[in-house]
Amino acid sequence: MPMLADNVRNLYAALVIAAIIVATLVLGRDILIPLAISTCLAFVLTPLINWLLVRRIPHALAVAGIVISFIITLGSLSTLFATQIVSLAADLGTYKSNLVQKVRTFSQSAKSDGVLKRASDALGSIGDEITKEIKSAPTLPPSGPLPQIQGQSAPQAKDTASNSGTQPPTVVVKFDDNSQAIWDHMSLVAHPLAQVGLTLLFTLFMLLQRSDLRDRIIRIVGTDNISGTNAALDDAAERLSQLFLAQAVMNVGFGIFVGIALWIIGVPNSLLWGGLTILMRFIPYIGSLIAAVPPVLLAAAVDPGWGMALAALTVFLIGEPIMGHVVEPLVLGPKAGLSPFAMLMSASFWALLWGPVGLILAAPLTMTLVVLGRYLSGLEFLTVLLGDEPALSPQEQLYHRLLADDALGAAQQLATSDEKSGLVSLGETLVLPALHLAANDFDRGHLDRLRAERLMANTAELAHLYDYSGVVDGAIQSENRTSILMVPARTMIDVAAAHYCASAIRSSVSADVEVPNRNTGLSALSHAALESSGLSAIVVVTAGKNDLRYLPLITKRAERLFPQALITVLDLSGMGGSEGTSPNHLGRVSVSLVALIEQIRHVPFVPRARVS
Repeated sequence: MPMLADNVRNLYAALVIAAIIVATLVLGRDILIPLAISTCLAFVLTPLINWLLVRRIPHALAVAGIVISFIITLGSLSTLFATQIVSLAADLGTYKSNLVQKVRTFSQSAKSDGVLKRASDALGSIGDEITKEIKSAPTLPPSGPLPQIQGQSAPQAKDTASNSGTQPPTVVVKFDDNSQAIWDHMSLVAHPLAQVGLTLLFTLFMLLQRSDLRDRIIRIVGTDNISGTNAALDDAAERLSQLFLAQAVMNVGFGIFVGIALWIIGVPNSLLWGGLTILMRFIPYIGSLIAAVPPVLLAAAVDPGWGMALAALTVFLIGEPIMGHVVEPLVLGPKAGLSPFAMLMSASFWALLWGPVGLILAAPLTMTLVVLGRYLSGLEFLTVLLGDEPALSPQEQLYHRLLADDALGAAQQLATSDEKSGLVSLGETLVLPALHLAANDFDRGHLDRLRAERLMANTAELAHLYDYSGVVDGAIQSENRTSILMVPARTMIDVAAAHYCASAIRSSVSADVEVPNRNTGLSALSHAALESSGLSAIVVVTAGKNDLRYLPLITKRAERLFPQALITVLDLSGMGGSEGTSPNHLGRVSVSLVALIEQIRHVPFVPRARVS
């Protein structure tokens, strides 16, 4: 019961904290959005300020110069866009005839007996039926007299009071239409201007007090891990700068391509549409779709036919998939450090909280959280959930696939790694460490016998896929070859390790290698002594730490039954000692497959003989 109460209490605390954070993000969006944008701008502009500081320019002067240059650039681009929009609005009247003709074409299609006509008639009939039902519904009479206002018994009371002059006249202030329109326009412009001004103010102070802010952040996080916090801030700043720089370069390149393509096609104001594409591509997923609508509609208005509109649409339909699915994953993927699923989830989350601005800030904000999770233990779960790095190590991935009865997936993982490594190297770095993880789980009781048998079968199948010698376990290929017996120490995990080691030995040494299918330890030795004698080497394979106490008994029995054979132990747990003679009477102990194969290469040949 206390464990259940603790779990419920921890879950409740986590949910309450999450709710508080979400509520803060929603209610404080007017302050937090400028703060988030200014933080991103500060990270992006910091390399430029550092470049000026290296050239002995004072810090305040460098910050002021960069911020003023940024404002001038932003104002110039806004003026250029406004000029293009005014020019476009002035020319819209010349395209009136084309627009009227295309609208007339659609209206005639709706009046014909085609699909549009039938769909329109069907929708109209449904609407008529709904209207008829609403009008035919009976009107219920009022259930009682109308409520009276307190202090007035009849309608005449109002007239009497008004005539007596006891009540003051009501004064109604009415604005004219022009004043109300001006006030509405000012209200629409005031909020964005306030947001822009607050963003620039935050950015200016962040750049001026950068060192002081870093010190305060380190103090809040904790001075016991100053190096980790400092590394997290540096990593986040570097990644954000590289991300925005790469994204800006690619967006500018794609915008130039769109502008030139639309200019060649003949779409007016192609410079405006290229700049709109540059800005809209900062909005993930839907930015390019939004940027494609105005030039395509304008092309449809300019051209009497449909060729220009289709050509303009083709520019976006061909260019955007290449840019979004080929170029960006190759360039932005390593810089962002986010998985595609994490990017989709973060974009949805921030768009739900902050709207279109959240879409733009989704990538930098999420990437910052992922970077901080790499250095701060409390946020490590964010790196696991949202980062693009594998959640499991290669050994853990292989162990998971073998345990999940996914022998094909395990074979594919080995095949991918086998392009650079051989079977022995794969065993050292991948397969045997995965079996060591399984042995630890088995010893702790986390792996039951049924799943251990399934893992053993999958590992044996995996080993047979890489066994190119044509040797079947338990069979003798030649009487003139070195004969080796792999003896699993105790568990089924040891049996699985023995099967794989046998395949690795066959691929490296010309020898007959036998592995008992089910027998382990002393029973495997007794069964081998009953069938044959004259083994050249006996290798006792152990994958878990708890097997070590059984090894002296197994090695002594092996020495007594096969006195001429080399007795060695392959200890995959790495706890059996170093290479050479063990002080615990274990004979020779190897903690690596490479060392074991090197021992077997020098084993003297012992003739095999069947025991009748």
